[in-house]
Amino acid sequence: MKFMFEVHVREGHTAEEYADAWVRASRIIQQAPGARGTELHRKIGDPNTLIAIASWESKEQRDAMENQHNPEVAAIIRSAAPFVEIRPIGEFADPEWVVMPPMTESGNIIRVFYDGACPSCRRDRRQYERLAGGAADQVEWVDITGRDEELKAKGIDPKAALQELHVEDQYGVVHSELDAYALLMSRAPLLKPLAWLISLPLVRPLLSRLYHRMVERRLERTGRMP
Repeated sequence: MKFMFEVHVREGHTAEEYADAWVRASRIIQQAPGARGTELHRKIGDPNTLIAIASWESKEQRDAMENQHNPEVAAIIRSAAPFVEIRPIGEFADPEWVVMPPMTESGNIIRVFYDGACPSCRRDRRQYERLAGGAADQVEWVDITGRDEELKAKGIDPKAALQELHVEDQYGVVHSELDAYALLMSRAPLLKPLAWLISLPLVRPLLSRLYHRMVERRLERTGRMP
């Protein structure tokens, strides 16, 4: 599901001021179970109007986050309150109707942002390419090492890129964590059943916790935890 709200920046302030607070709060909120990323869009022609979109696996998980008061997040929100007006738009389910433009062979490539400095990640890539066969030609692998600015330009936090997989689809939309794995696996015929499995609502929360625990242990073991 998605929670959306509109932000109006008051005169004498800038959207960048609010965005700084929003990013700091979002980094904390995104550690909550079920969090699937946040986006902040500037309205075309009106630089002081923004739309914020927070994605969650379920409404219940977002409600659980709201009920667990975080003093640090509350302080950040209070610091931004004097220079913005917030108008909630509402909570929306994931789309039931989707129409995409037709894909061409050259426009069907997805980009996988992975940790090339991680031996097990490189091994996973080789194994995927072996299982994917010819479908591997439609996957571009991008080593995130030393690419902080490129990641930021895509809306990817470099620290988050170390902690979870990010995949950009053929339409330029960036998917993260289990959504990224589901997209990547859906491209390989042998792995499509696994893509379906990890997308099941009853399975996702457990897999998400296990996934993050494994990544955190790997980064801590190698001294690379952000």
